[in-house]
Amino acid sequence: MPGLITHLACAERYLGQNPKKDYKKFILGTVFPDIKYLAHLERDLTHKKYKAALNLSRFDSFKSGWKFHIYIDSQWNKVIRKSPLFENYYKDDKILSSVAAKFIADKADKKRILEFGRILEILKKPNRLNVAGVPEEKMKLYYSVSADYFATLNIKNYLKFVFPRDSIVALMGKMAELKKDKELNAFLARIIDRIMP
Repeated sequence: MPGLITHLACAERYLGQNPKKDYKKFILGTVFPDIKYLAHLERDLTHKKYKAALNLSRFDSFKSGWKFHIYIDSQWNKVIRKSPLFENYYKDDKILSSVAAKFIADKADKKRILEFGRILEILKKPNRLNVAGVPEEKMKLYYSVSADYFATLNIKNYLKFVFPRDSIVALMGKMAELKKDKELNAFLARIIDRIMP
């Protein structure tokens, strides 16, 4: 699945084409599903609540963003699985390779964000939300951690909240390995155009 910034770049593109949705609520909804890592929620609660489809007309803006996140996850998986560039990396460790790829794509996609300041303010100051039974303090922490990562691309700081500590070193090593593959990096730099034409 793609990272936070790829999700936000896709959301921004979608909102540019669909201005009827409330921008702030849609952005918050788009970011919400990955709270599962910080709040230790079951994937069924955050990622399987809605089907992966782009028909968002009957949902409020927050739920539309949530559903959009799931759609982008499914598109990412289709594109990655079809790419022969990932075959070698997937042989050793599919999950680690996927996570490393999403952080590499995030770095490229950050340059595509047009309303960086607006999105950063939304993440820093989310409305009071009561979603899926997640305590408000967890929501605030999650959006704060997301805002910090969005602003700084400090992967290690972000990971300490959402990834097992013992796996961070292995992930950083996998990212270093993937960064050496110029063809793969060029592919990841353009992946948003494949998942959100």
